[in-house]
Amino acid sequence: MFCMALSGIPQRWSMLMLDDRLIPAQEYHNRLMKQIDDAYWIGEAEEGEFLQREADHIKKHYLDEGEVWYPSF
Repeated sequence: MFCMALSGIPQRWSMLMLDDRLIPAQEYHNRLMKQIDDAYWIGEAEEGEFLQREADHIKKHYLDEGEVWYPSF
């Protein structure tokens, strides 16, 4: 992994942003919430419940704790 300076972003953050395994926690939570809505809309309640548990975990252990990044590994 190499570091490129991204305009307006501190270098330590730009290194994190280049690692594809780290994603913004809020963005991931928002995507999960959309997937939950879509699952319930098409009648996939079991899938919606599974995704809701994941979204609750992200909110409780990342967003509520002030974490910005979610490791997807």
